[in-house]
Amino acid sequence: MYCILSPGSGRAVVEPADFVRDYRAPTDRFVLVFSKKTLSTVKRLMEGVEKLKAPVPALSLWSGVYRGSKIGIAHVYFGAPATAMALETLAASGVESFVVLGFCGSLNPRLRLCDVLIPTWAVRGEGTSHYYTPLRETAKPDPDLTSGLYEALRRVKGGRKFRVLRGGVWSTDAFFRETRDKVEALSRRGVLGVDMEASALMVISRFRGTRLALALLVSDLLYTSEWRTIFDDKKLLRRAWSVERLMARAALELLSTL
Repeated sequence: MYCILSPGSGRAVVEPADFVRDYRAPTDRFVLVFSKKTLSTVKRLMEGVEKLKAPVPALSLWSGVYRGSKIGIAHVYFGAPATAMALETLAASGVESFVVLGFCGSLNPRLRLCDVLIPTWAVRGEGTSHYYTPLRETAKPDPDLTSGLYEALRRVKGGRKFRVLRGGVWSTDAFFRETRDKVEALSRRGVLGVDMEASALMVISRFRGTRLALALLVSDLLYTSEWRTIFDDKKLLRRAWSVERLMARAALELLSTL
């Protein structure tokens, strides 16, 4: 039997607060990262970095100080369901603002390797967000935080030769089903990139009353005849990590002003 489940209503059997109980986060602002390299990059920009012990489903949690403001870092698992659990439990423990530093593939020639996409909306191709709001509702991040992240990245970028673009992202659970026809169709609709978590994080952040913005480094190209990735080229990889450092600076600059 085929059916589409509605988001449901009422209190959930298990709430995020049940996981964190009496735990309170040491700060109300967090950076979410997906790789050890990104984690190291963010930590190096901060002072007084220390590891946290918390009942949050993540690889590791940290806090540090940037320009006088305490900011947390969560090294989270890939994929919408796992990242959503980290976001929800952090929100339940008092975190109000999130900046996500991740990666995306490009669906459009406007977005090249080592460019940065600041998503302003998302196609909900993952399965997690469907349980929070109906599919007819477009996933969007917090507009003010997103605008602030875009401007912060433009400032720290200076004259460096990479693009910072705003636009749509397609989030999918099926990494190996990013088919050519889907890439072309979404690109024609104005979708610039593809990732696995953005739409779920946007929807859930709004559902829980928190603020969220994302910056996604372009790690691979899906619109070309052959799949291209930064990991195949040492020069491109070095360039990518320098761009990622600027993304981290922009995130910390923004969060330190809230």
